[in-house]
Amino acid sequence: MLANEFIERDIKANRKDVDPVIRMFDKDILPFIGNYKLKEITRREIFKKVLDPITDRDSKTQANKTLSILKQMFNFGVERDLIQGNPISTAKKKAWEASKSLEPERWSLKK
Repeated sequence: MLANEFIERDIKANRKDVDPVIRMFDKDILPFIGNYKLKEITRREIFKKVLDPITDRDSKTQANKTLSILKQMFNFGVERDLIQGNPISTAKKKAWEASKSLEPERWSLKK
């Protein structure tokens, strides 16, 4: 399975703290797309089954982290010739926090 090989050969080999990534796979990724064959996983399925539910529970930062890890995993799969292409290679992280930090009083020119 791509996820297991990615965790063993990439995450555990290159990260000091692997627990958050493993938790992400256990909670948000594998329960929803873990039973799909690699060739069946589409960009739409990833958004619908994984990223949108994370966003819906108001965890936008976590959605961005999950997107990043998924991109890494699919790129790993492409490099190892497990899949032909990364279905989310062009997906972009969302700037969820930017709008929260723009408070109207900060735009005032008065001192």
